[in-house]
Amino acid sequence: MRLTGDNPLIDPEIVNNAIKQYCDSNCDYLTNSIDRTFPNGTEVEIFSFNALEIAWKNAKKKSEREHVTPYFYNNPKKFKIHYFKQQKNQSKFRYTIDRKEDYNLVVEILSRIKKRPIKTSDIIELLTNDPELFELNSNMISNEGYIKSINED
Repeated sequence: MRLTGDNPLIDPEIVNNAIKQYCDSNCDYLTNSIDRTFPNGTEVEIFSFNALEIAWKNAKKKSEREHVTPYFYNNPKKFKIHYFKQQKNQSKFRYTIDRKEDYNLVVEILSRIKKRPIKTSDIIELLTNDPELFELNSNMISNEGYIKSINED
């Protein structure tokens, strides 16, 4: 399973549901970050060791080596891919940390939501009820590091 440090507000229910779907789907790679319905900041990727080994041996592009999983979705004929989605599209929400503005938003979320673990529904409710928070990082570019790597390929 791949969870990244720039997503400190990962919802354990999303992780548990991803694991269940991975086990039920018999896939090589599961992701909720492509064909997105989840907020940016809730990314979960699960893949087999065999798939990782194939990617490690065959990935040549800097973007595929640095970011671990692009080789999977760039080669859909080599891997059975399962796109993990939810019915409600919440992809307009963003609370991953790429820049200082993102960090400030996460700190604000942590200071306002006292229960633990913090669930995605708690964050969405907060951002919906206080749209000024939603604006703190609204001008940020998603996947900035990956885009930079692609440009360097």
